[in-house]
This record gives sequence, structure tokens and C-alpha cells, in this order.
Amino acid sequence: MSGYLGANLDALWEKLLAHMAERFLVYPVVPSSNSYPSTPQTSLSFGRNLITMQWPPDRSPEDFLDFAAELGVRVVYPAVQRFGDAELNHLSLLVPALIPGADEFLRKAGERWNGHVWSIRLTWVYGGVEHYWTVRADWYEELCQEAVALQQRGAPAVIAEHMALVHELAQALAADPEFQRIPTIKKRIEAAPRLSPELLRIMHSGSGGYHLAEDVAREAWRIYQDELIPAEEKELAKRAEELLSQGHSKQVIAGRLGISPNRLTRILARYSGMGS
Repeated sequence: MSGYLGANLDALWEKLLAHMAERFLVYPVVPSSNSYPSTPQTSLSFGRNLITMQWPPDRSPEDFLDFAAELGVRVVYPAVQRFGDAELNHLSLLVPALIPGADEFLRKAGERWNGHVWSIRLTWVYGGVEHYWTVRADWYEELCQEAVALQQRGAPAVIAEHMALVHELAQALAADPEFQRIPTIKKRIEAAPRLSPELLRIMHSGSGGYHLAEDVAREAWRIYQDELIPAEEKELAKRAEELLSQGHSKQVIAGRLGISPNRLTRILARYSGMGS
């Protein structure tokens, strides 16, 4: 680990710029907008396949530059990354807005660190080898760790809240006769927002999307299959038993209950033992 990890990288950056300007041609490198904020600047390459070598992390950047000067290197390519939108976006991936405290965490991080240097990389090329020295601020590492910890602490509550919402929406949807007649899961998911105004409202508010509709549709079908159908069939079995005790045939009972004789037999076999 570099001895500069916990140092003030803003001051170090200014010091290194002045040091390089006295001895080298300095060509600053702008980090790629596509680079992941938690990773060091990637190889310069210059369109060639160069071997890359990292300067030992326990050696100072001054030693790194002194070695370049001894070899006769004339050009140094420094890259600096400052805390800004890209870093906030990275943190927001680690701790999504649904996590309690996420907005406050991101707001404070932006206010405290916006514009401060969190990563420095110095590069020079000699003999077909790209040599580099790099350092990252300890406060940025700590921010990432804090974001992960916040996500881990908040995730159970978010999951529980999500499941409670899904179950509430699914209970109403499961009782809808039109939903009960839909034959495939794909069509149930597509129909769920249309049949559930509250689900549609939540989706339009940006708090959910296709995955919420899918969760609700799947839970609604489970409720229908595991809870509503058994409850309905138990009631049918009770009514059928009453009619059987009055001497009615199964054919007549099935007609009165609006179900097929075969289904009546299955219901009685399952819930009353009178299916034979």
C-alpha cells in the first residue's frame, strides 16, 4: 500500500505538477469517461501493445520521477481524477436510492468531497515499457466501504417493504376474475398494470417497473392457486355435502354449483372424502 494513500492528494498533485514541470515535458491525460471510477487509469498504449509495469507501491512518486530522469525520459503523462458526478454515480450503484439514508449519504459525500483529487497516476514510457505510479485517496476508499455497509444494513428493510407492497397489490389482483382466466405468466404480467390501478400508479411514479409488475403477477397467481382456489373448493365441498345429505345426485349438485361433475368428484375426494 502506498504511503500516500492517506495523504492530501490535492496538495500532492500541485507539488507533483511543479516538480514535473521543472524536468519534463508534461502531457496531462484525461481519464476516459467510460472508466470505472474505482479503478486506476488504464494503460496509455499509444496504439501499440506495450508492456506495463507498476512502480513499487512503497516507493515515492519523487523516486519514480527521479528514475525517469536518470534514464533520459523527456515526457511524463499525468492523470488526475477529481470527485464529481462520475464518482457519485458509482456510489449510487453501491447504495441505491431505495436504501434508507442513501440520499443523505450521497448529498454529504458530494458536499464534502466535490472537486477533490481522489486518484493520481503518473506514466512514462521507456524502451517499449510503460511505467506508472498510482495512488488513491483513503477517503474515497472509505466512502465506497461506507456505501457498501449502508446497503447491507438497509437491504433487509427494503426487501421486506418491497415484499409487503407486492403482497398487498397481489391480493387484490388475485381476486380479479379476468386475471384468473389469463393462461400464461407473460400475459398475466402484461395485464397486471391494467387490472391494478394502484400498481400502474406506482409504476408511473418511477418506483417500479416491469420487475414490480412481474413480482405482483407471480404472487397474485400463487395466492389464487394456493389460497383462493382451495378456499373456494372447501366452500363448494361444504355445500355439496349438504345437498348430498338431502338426497340429491352429484349430477344435480354439480349443475347447481355451476361446476362439472368431474370437478365435483375431485373436490369431494380432496375435502370431504365423499368422492366415491
